[in-house]
Amino acid sequence: MPRGGNNRIPPSQHLARGTYRKDRHSELPTDPITPPPLAPDPPTALTDRGRVVWDRLYPLVTSQGIVTELDRYIFAAYCQFEAFYTEAAEHVRDEGCFKKPKRGESAEGVQHSKWYRLMRDSLAQVKSLAAMLGLTPVDRHRVTKAKIEGQTEDVTNKKPVSDLDRIADVRLLR
Repeated sequence: MPRGGNNRIPPSQHLARGTYRKDRHSELPTDPITPPPLAPDPPTALTDRGRVVWDRLYPLVTSQGIVTELDRYIFAAYCQFEAFYTEAAEHVRDEGCFKKPKRGESAEGVQHSKWYRLMRDSLAQVKSLAAMLGLTPVDRHRVTKAKIEGQTEDVTNKKPVSDLDRIADVRLLR
């Protein structure tokens, strides 16, 4: 039975974080299971705006091996909530954040419009799903990347830097 405290981290997580050491951690499995890559066609439940987000992000997440077929519906939900956020933000830009009181209602007490509430709630979901998928600069190094075909380089003890980091113009501390 392996020993370790409550906060023991498996070797695969050490490898993903760039802290793996052969002399300190147990051996990595020699034949890791690689999930299939993400299929290019979006789920039919996505709206047109959700499909636009899918088409925009699909090349980035598949080229980096961040999202696989196992993450399909989480990625689809991310795309849909980003589309909801964009649509709600357009309405908020045009109509404002606050609801106008109806005739006979008191103008005291501020009420947010339904579009503002949708925008706020969608942003919370986007942030949560992005963290799960490793799409934020902070969470990107925490997510284990799937092995990309033809990749032979040893990634032990290397800090991951991806195209997504460069696009966001994020400098990872070395």
